[in-house]
Amino acid sequence: MVVRDDRKVINRIRRVDVRCACGTEKRVSLYSLRTGGSVSCGCVWREWAEDWPARFRQYLSAPDSKGCIVWTGQRNEKGYGVGSKRNTQVLAHRIAYELANGSEPGEMQVCHHCDNPPCCNPEHLFLGTAKDNAADMCAKGRQSRKPSVFGESHHKAKLTIEDVLAIRSSSDGCRKLAAKYGVSSTHITRIRSGKCWPPHSMGERA
Repeated sequence: MVVRDDRKVINRIRRVDVRCACGTEKRVSLYSLRTGGSVSCGCVWREWAEDWPARFRQYLSAPDSKGCIVWTGQRNEKGYGVGSKRNTQVLAHRIAYELANGSEPGEMQVCHHCDNPPCCNPEHLFLGTAKDNAADMCAKGRQSRKPSVFGESHHKAKLTIEDVLAIRSSSDGCRKLAAKYGVSSTHITRIRSGKCWPPHSMGERA
């Protein structure tokens, strides 16, 4: 930057008028100019920000045996790559889709044919809704398969099946039964109404 005018004191801060290499004129503080805080009018930063596609490609690996082009930079807790686009964090495979197709995915999800979260190969990516993504996950058997635990097998169960059957057949009031079995009267009411311990949790004894 080239100094145009002499120093001026504005609000007790020494400032000078300068001209950037691109021709833009700007007023900056003398301290910022001396310490390197002002090196341009902002054009250098804008050029750097607009060069994000080139920086993005630096973090892509060569295709592996399955054809996946893996993101080698930062990843989130789910294993998806996290890239930067104009100083904003975006999932890497979404950036890859945009660069390959020339348009942003918008509200659509970018899904993987290969089921490899860090993969950024455009040939492995396709657009879909959240419903499409969930259907694809189920079709490939990737959904969570945690077994459901009911009744006395549950780790928090205080009652047995015998207790539940006795409660339902008893003529005692809810408070008395609650005190007897160490649960709340509300819980006794829910057992009697079938909201707790439904038939499928009782097995053959329902």
